[in-house]
Amino acid sequence: MTREEYLRIFPGYCKKCEGWGLHKGFRPTVHFRECECMQADTCPRCGRENALDLGTCRVCGWNVDDKERGLPGSKVV
Repeated sequence: MTREEYLRIFPGYCKKCEGWGLHKGFRPTVHFRECECMQADTCPRCGRENALDLGTCRVCGWNVDDKERGLPGSKVV
Protein backbone atom coordinates (compact mmCIF):
# COMPACT_ATOMS: atom_id res chain seq x y z
CA MET A 1 0.00 0.00 0.00
CA THR A 2 1.30 3.44 -0.83
CA ARG A 3 1.29 6.39 1.55
CA GLU A 4 -1.44 8.08 -0.49
CA GLU A 5 -3.66 4.97 -0.38
CA TYR A 6 -3.15 4.66 3.38
CA LEU A 7 -4.13 8.30 3.93
CA ARG A 8 -7.22 7.90 1.73
CA ILE A 9 -8.37 4.59 3.24
CA PHE A 10 -7.52 5.37 6.88
CA PRO A 11 -8.05 9.12 7.41
CA GLY A 12 -8.72 8.48 11.12
CA TYR A 13 -5.25 7.05 11.84
CA CYS A 14 -3.49 8.26 14.98
CA LYS A 15 -1.37 11.29 14.09
CA LYS A 16 0.81 10.87 17.22
CA CYS A 17 2.12 7.38 16.39
CA GLU A 18 1.30 7.45 12.64
CA GLY A 19 -0.60 4.19 12.88
CA TRP A 20 2.15 2.20 14.60
CA GLY A 21 0.60 2.06 18.07
CA LEU A 22 4.03 2.51 19.64
CA HIS A 23 6.58 5.18 20.45
CA LYS A 24 10.30 4.46 20.54
CA GLY A 25 12.53 5.99 23.18
CA PHE A 26 16.31 5.97 23.60
CA ARG A 27 16.98 6.87 27.24
CA PRO A 28 18.75 5.15 28.88
CA THR A 29 18.28 2.28 26.40
CA VAL A 30 16.03 1.72 23.41
CA HIS A 31 12.53 1.00 24.65
CA PHE A 32 9.01 1.04 23.27
CA ARG A 33 5.82 2.19 24.91
CA GLU A 34 2.22 2.09 23.78
CA CYS A 35 0.75 5.19 22.24
CA GLU A 36 -2.17 6.93 23.93
CA CYS A 37 -4.50 5.54 21.25
CA MET A 38 -3.68 1.97 22.30
CA GLN A 39 -4.12 2.85 25.97
CA ALA A 40 -7.57 4.24 25.10
CA ASP A 41 -8.46 1.03 23.18
CA THR A 42 -8.60 2.95 19.90
CA CYS A 43 -7.17 1.46 16.71
CA PRO A 44 -4.03 3.32 15.60
CA ARG A 45 -4.89 2.75 11.92
CA CYS A 46 -8.66 3.22 11.50
CA GLY A 47 -9.29 5.26 14.66
CA ARG A 48 -12.25 3.16 15.83
CA GLU A 49 -12.83 3.19 19.58
CA ASN A 50 -13.16 -0.08 21.52
CA ALA A 51 -11.94 -1.99 18.45
CA LEU A 52 -8.81 -3.71 19.78
CA ASP A 53 -8.79 -7.31 20.91
CA LEU A 54 -5.43 -8.72 22.03
CA GLY A 55 -3.46 -6.45 19.69
CA THR A 56 -5.74 -6.82 16.66
CA CYS A 57 -8.41 -4.43 15.39
CA ARG A 58 -11.76 -6.11 14.84
CA VAL A 59 -12.67 -3.45 12.24
CA CYS A 60 -9.67 -3.04 9.90
CA GLY A 61 -7.43 -5.98 10.87
CA TRP A 62 -4.54 -3.85 12.19
CA ASN A 63 -2.22 -6.10 14.19
CA VAL A 64 0.53 -5.11 16.59
CA ASP A 65 2.81 -7.82 15.13
CA ASP A 66 2.45 -6.67 11.50
CA LYS A 67 5.72 -5.09 10.34
CA GLU A 68 3.84 -2.87 7.85
CA ARG A 69 1.10 -1.65 10.21
CA GLY A 70 1.96 2.06 10.23
CA LEU A 71 1.82 4.86 7.71
CA PRO A 72 4.07 3.91 4.78
CA GLY A 73 7.27 5.92 4.75
CA SER A 74 7.12 6.60 8.49
CA LYS A 75 8.88 4.83 11.32
CA VAL A 76 7.92 4.09 14.89
CA VAL A 77 7.99 7.57 16.43
